[in-house]
Amino acid sequence: MRNFTLTQLISPEVLQQIQDAFSDFTGLAALTTNEDGVPVTEGSNFTNFCTNIIRGTPKGLKCCQKCDRQGAIMTMSSGCPEVYSCHAGLVDFAAPIMINDKIIGSFIGGQALTKDLDEDFCRAKAEEYGIDPEVYIAESRKAVRMSPEQVERAAKMIFDISKALSALAVHSFAEIEKSRSLEITARSQSDYIMGVISEIFGATQEYIRTAREAVSSGDAEKMKTALQQIADGRSGAVGMISDSLTYLSMVGKTFRMQEDVYDPRNNVAEVIDNIRRRLEPSGVEISFEISEKIPEFLLGDAGSMCQLIDKAISLSADHGGKIISILVDSIKRCYAEIIKISITTDRLTISDELIDKFNRMMREDDVLCQGEFHELGLSLARSLLHSMSGDFLLKRIGSGAEYIFTIPQLEVRGGDI
Repeated sequence: MRNFTLTQLISPEVLQQIQDAFSDFTGLAALTTNEDGVPVTEGSNFTNFCTNIIRGTPKGLKCCQKCDRQGAIMTMSSGCPEVYSCHAGLVDFAAPIMINDKIIGSFIGGQALTKDLDEDFCRAKAEEYGIDPEVYIAESRKAVRMSPEQVERAAKMIFDISKALSALAVHSFAEIEKSRSLEITARSQSDYIMGVISEIFGATQEYIRTAREAVSSGDAEKMKTALQQIADGRSGAVGMISDSLTYLSMVGKTFRMQEDVYDPRNNVAEVIDNIRRRLEPSGVEISFEISEKIPEFLLGDAGSMCQLIDKAISLSADHGGKIISILVDSIKRCYAEIIKISITTDRLTISDELIDKFNRMMREDDVLCQGEFHELGLSLARSLLHSMSGDFLLKRIGSGAEYIFTIPQLEVRGGDI
């Protein structure tokens, strides 16, 4: 979660209006501070004692700010409004303004007395802050007088206001993140499509160059080799186009599966072979095993499942993997075959924190995972997985990691429905 200040989430003008209304209603002083106890509003109904006598000295001001924050922390710890004596001897009460268990500010009221301050205490404080003791005592006695019951009611009101402000801050944070998510998605779509166009253009240029060289040579064997290279490279371009069409079909719509009967061994083996040829120039070694427990025919979306395999292997290679192994197994559960796809890599150069974010993003729609991961590729993989009611886990193993997909499918006997 990004850090926001209180005034980024709630404008100072709104805070001031709420604070003034509380002060006018109760006759008490009120103030709103940031997380460090520094005021973000003008004090409402402040006594001269607090405004000019105490806060007018550097040491007194520092003690006031510390006191304001400490009061909010006590409230957060107890879960109840806290009534306390401030450093200068007046009765205060405070409540925290929070977002996701973090204090971003405090709403404070008080500057009241339930009885006269002890003169020895006042003289000691006056000396500590460099204030005339007689002025300290005289001004302190001008504070609002309240009974303990009135103090408790005012403290409860402060607490209710702080909860309302916290809810407002959470709402503002959600709106900001939503706007940010839309901005990132739009930028990712543009970057992704431009990337696809660039890669397809580059691949096409390479096909033309290879074909021209083979034709110019007049060598039949070279022509055959060139055609094979073009055919092998074509699968990567087709995969990019397929991903793009799949994603564009999901934008603003509910993605639907393309279910059919398929041979899992042939389908998965074919996609693994294509990926192996694509990654071979970069030195990536891929091994593949499929369990004998896998039925001969399944009913499901083979294309989406193979796209997920492609995404996980590509992600492994992009983040340091050189030795990648794939194991496809099956677990019988009631009438369904739970296909378990385990993809292990010898190296994954991302932090554990990012792994946690990746896992959450694959499960939840509102989690953003930026920087090291391609936003659009993850959105596509997540939508494919959710459409098949599948589950996912990425876990670290030594210096590498394991990607685990579980996808429910139906066994079809005899190759027909």
